Amino acid sequence: MKRTGFGIALLVVAGCTTKPESGAHEKPVPEKPAPGTQTPEQATLGSAVTPGTEPRGEVTGKGTAPVLTETVDYWDGATRRRLWLSDDTIAEFDPSDAGGEAVHLADPSAAEVEQPQKSVRLWRLSKGLRPDAVAAVASAAPRRMSPLLHEGPSPKLPMRALPGGVVVRFPAGWDRARIDAWLATRTLHVQGDAVVAEANMYLVATPPGLEALRVADALHDTGELVDVTPNFWLQNATR
Repeated sequence: MKRTGFGIALLVVAGCTTKPESGAHEKPVPEKPAPGTQTPEQATLGSAVTPGTEPRGEVTGKGTAPVLTETVDYWDGATRRRLWLSDDTIAEFDPSDAGGEAVHLADPSAAEVEQPQKSVRLWRLSKGLRPDAVAAVASAAPRRMSPLLHEGPSPKLPMRALPGGVVVRFPAGWDRARIDAWLATRTLHVQGDAVVAEANMYLVATPPGLEALRVADALHDTGELVDVTPNFWLQNATR
């Protein structure tokens, strides 16, 4: 698998796995509603930890830095990389009243978190709800939600999220008809025009959130493509 030399700025989800990393919340989050007031959606969203992980813990001791506890791995070209899953925040792309209503349906206590890019709204969730589950429940076209991801085990480190899509560089000899046919056998398709036409680079459409990482890994594992990179939104970076 060759790395591309083309430098593009991506809104930069695959058999990715979550792995436990002992840690703590950075700061308190709103308490869950009192017993008996949860909606069915809330009970489902906070009911379990992803198989293969341990419940989030808290690091005690004065001066101990907070850490995140779950990770996701993905292929960035030929390099396997790791990100840390936020334990309380999701991202909403192209914010709307309908999006806010969907988030509050899943979590009535969700609170908006200020951040500089108006095209993305961040929501801090109530304690006990899994951000990946809330994002999946709240996403329904045209709404797009993703759990927030950090570049290390602290919530203070740079953040990113997955609006949907995988940037793929196809072999030079493949024309658009062959690309479309190859993707169709995998129930996938190109979204929009070429990202870099001379590189035969396209954005392959996927749902938002962690599903985009799973699709990216599956495409990488075919061994037929030149380069595969998830389409990330990076805070303070735009495509």
